[in-house]
Amino acid sequence: MPVYEHHFTLDEANALLPRLRGWFRELAELDERLAPLGAQHAKLLEQRSACNVGGRELGEYLSLSLRWRRRVERILDLGVQIKDIDRGLCDFPHLLEDGREVYLCWQITEPEVAWWHGIEEGFAGRRPLGAGRRRRPRRDEG
Repeated sequence: MPVYEHHFTLDEANALLPRLRGWFRELAELDERLAPLGAQHAKLLEQRSACNVGGRELGEYLSLSLRWRRRVERILDLGVQIKDIDRGLCDFPHLLEDGREVYLCWQITEPEVAWWHGIEEGFAGRRPLGAGRRRRPRRDEG
């Protein structure tokens, strides 16, 4: 019995790639802006003194954090599994022709979805599309 309710076709997964590329770029930009602000506020909070940790920087940090969270939630709401934000690595639940549930696997450096792996295998088990897939007999093959 499949784990996921929605399974992407290869065409559906590839159609999402332009949006995913933009969203992963946005997440990387937000991470760059968040890192110094997060470090600054972590120091203040660790001091445990009655200091003011509010102000413009905290407001900016919270605003950027909210944008980051909303972008990640948007990707997840589509049914895409984020595996590594820094690498732009994600999986799309998919059913092979033989009924096996697998992931179509893609990362931002790749022009299209061209890999798959079993649910339990992870990135190390990636195989090119077509590898390990059972071919359906043609009509003239009886």
